[in-house]
Order: sequence, then C-alpha cells, then structure tokens
Amino acid sequence: MSQVDFTQERAAFFAGYGQPEELLEALRDQTLYVPLDVNDEFFTLVVDDVPWSVAFTTWKRAQDFAHAAGRDLASVKAYEVTGGVFVASVVTQGPVPTGLVVDAHQADVMVFPPDVLKGM
Repeated sequence: MSQVDFTQERAAFFAGYGQPEELLEALRDQTLYVPLDVNDEFFTLVVDDVPWSVAFTTWKRAQDFAHAAGRDLASVKAYEVTGGVFVASVVTQGPVPTGLVVDAHQADVMVFPPDVLKGM
C-alpha cells in the first residue's frame, strides 16, 4: 500500500472532493512537529472546555506559529513524530477527549475533533 500524501489530501478536501478516510490515512503517515511549552510538555489549547493538541507539517510552520504567539524562536522546541503515533500515544490517551489542530495560524489549517480521532 502506498503512502498517501497529506498535503494533497488536504488540498482535495478544501477543493470539495476529498475523502475523510484518505485524509485520516494521510495524517497517520505525516511527519508532525509538535511544539513543546515552556515546561517541555506538549502545547495544548483549550477552547470551550475542549483541549486541542497543536501540530505542524513543517518546522517552518511551527516557528511561524511560535512567532505569532510572541515566543522567542531560539527557545522553541518541538517533538517530531508521525501523526498516527502522536494521536495513538498522546492525543487520545488523556482523561478528556482531545482534538488535533494541524498547522494552526495557516490558511490551510485542519481541525480534527476528538470523535474523529477515536477511530484512528
């Protein structure tokens, strides 16, 4: 089985002809850069009482987000991991259902609610 490209699947999704299953398959294989907070823990946002993990498809996108958040880029760190491993070992393991935001602060941001990630 060939690897599905996340960038292509995301573009197809935004164009209106993407398939959710293909997008999730591509996310599983996608290398993600997951920023760490000042305590070297995974950065999480909480919106309307729902926690959201944040990850980026490139280190540059992670840096752009950190810059927009006012962080000193020299101190920004990220954990590099595939989407499937991150979702299975971190995002879905918390005591509260958590979503995933991929490429926050970008025009092509993708948001995966907690219920979508359960089956991943």
